[in-house]
Amino acid sequence: MKNILLVRHAKSDWSNNLPDIKRPLSKRGRHNASQMKPVVADLIKPPVHVISSSSTRTRETTELLFEDLESSAINIEYSDQLYLADLSTIRELIKHNLHGVNTLVIVAHNPGMDHIVESLAGEYLPLSSTGKLMTTCAIAHFIINDDDTGLEHPLLQNIIRPKELS
Repeated sequence: MKNILLVRHAKSDWSNNLPDIKRPLSKRGRHNASQMKPVVADLIKPPVHVISSSSTRTRETTELLFEDLESSAINIEYSDQLYLADLSTIRELIKHNLHGVNTLVIVAHNPGMDHIVESLAGEYLPLSSTGKLMTTCAIAHFIINDDDTGLEHPLLQNIIRPKELS
């Protein structure tokens, strides 16, 4: 079995006039990413391949989520292709990067993350109390059989949102 973790970046800081791609995390975003670290640590099994959008906020989210984990078992890649990527782009990145890993992690943006989670789940999914699916720093955890590299039968295990952690 392989794990796929789809992570929306943590909350960004809108208080500056930086271009969208350069917006950093807000204080709340840094807190939420740190809060989600143990969740990620519990879900992954090495070898792990992480592909993160190249934006500042996704880079910072990725660094916070994986900073304390054994780095020799985790390969982190930053991709311009994931910046504001659509459903088909994210799906293709997943399909092309499942080989040789036990856990694949994608860190990206909405609406692409909402769309890929909905597409892989193939069913109605519960929304947050604010009416959103992939809130900032939410993690959707799927498992697939090792031979399901075409993503025909992913099984959604859970959607974990920082606000819903006790």
